[in-house]
Amino acid sequence: MKKVLIIILCMIAFSNKSTSQNLEKLSVEFDADYCYYFKIPNDINYGFALLFSDYISDGFRLNVGVEYRKSNLYRDTYYNHGYERNYFHVGYIDYLINGNIRIFSKNKFYTSLFVGISINTIVDYSGKVYYQYSVENIMEMLHEEGNCIGISLMLGESFSYKIRNRLFLHLTPFVNYRIKTDNRIKEMLDHNGRDFLRSKWYVGMRIGIEYLFYDRTLSKNR
Repeated sequence: MKKVLIIILCMIAFSNKSTSQNLEKLSVEFDADYCYYFKIPNDINYGFALLFSDYISDGFRLNVGVEYRKSNLYRDTYYNHGYERNYFHVGYIDYLINGNIRIFSKNKFYTSLFVGISINTIVDYSGKVYYQYSVENIMEMLHEEGNCIGISLMLGESFSYKIRNRLFLHLTPFVNYRIKTDNRIKEMLDHNGRDFLRSKWYVGMRIGIEYLFYDRTLSKNR
């Protein structure tokens, strides 16, 4: 938890530094995303993020923010007398640091390379077991013991369009590689006899709306 607090303080310091600069370099963005995990059965996994951006140069944008993300996993087990389905719902808070490097632009359209890192921690967890004729709720307590931090790397390409002055639409397909997992999810899922940790990769699609604090043209400043 201490590491999470340090990350938050760093993000606050970034925001304070940014507000002291000319607003011409700053923007805010709201994102929604969907992702799919490889090798493990999963339903709709989604997230919502708020990002603050600083245009370091004409071709590079640095973003920091926070995201709430929900993973919905399941597994079917078949027996001679029937079957059961285990659902697990895991909520995360992600602390995001990423950047966009412009690679092409024309008129109101531009593309950029998207790279970043996500530092996350579990904030809620629940589950259900569906038997043939009944349903059982599974609730787990979140303990602070051990390592409660997960780390992932992100890589993708953003396709952006200028809707109007100060307003941009971004569409970003991406791939995520999990370097480290919050240890508590291992305890929770393994305790229920389900190994959902076989895959370190997932792919996703992010859509976002960015608002610039200063009116400027695409060709001159992006």
